[in-house]
Amino acid sequence: DDIDTAFIAPQCGKRVLRDRAFARLRYDETGVLRPESLFDRPPFNRAGVLIAGRNFGAGPDCDLAINALKAINLTCLVAVSFSPLFADRAFNAGLILITVEPETALTLAEGAMSGDAVTIDLDAQTVTTYFGEQFSFRLPPAARARFIAARRSASVAAAFLGVDADGEGGHLLYATGQ
Repeated sequence: DDIDTAFIAPQCGKRVLRDRAFARLRYDETGVLRPESLFDRPPFNRAGVLIAGRNFGAGPDCDLAINALKAINLTCLVAVSFSPLFADRAFNAGLILITVEPETALTLAEGAMSGDAVTIDLDAQTVTTYFGEQFSFRLPPAARARFIAARRSASVAAAFLGVDADGEGGHLLYATGQ
């Protein structure tokens, strides 16, 4: 819960460390990549989807956070709730935001931590786990129309689902604000 924009996109003075998205999770205090970081380990380093809790993206640096998320190839965020300002700007930047119930986020996060794949169906507005458990969500009509139209490109669909050239992937990545 409460993953703010400073946590997503850390800054060094006035310089944004775009290549350091989620730096507190990915790097130690000396700047060395943490071997236990999920963000940089297969299959998670190919994930196009991030699972989060409540109030994702709060803070004044929404645009910096969105650019940092895109820099690590995230295209879809699934959360219990989003900061309204972040949600508006993320939508305008082309990110897909899906809001789910807390229990759903927890179930998806548990699957993600196991490396299980997920299918997100924008037409049916469902998320289906590797084990066939299905959860519904509602996209605002404008968002749904935009992303269904954009998805017509195979490369957009592949990037969105986190699928590599062999059709593998679709893994979820889960981040906590600890």
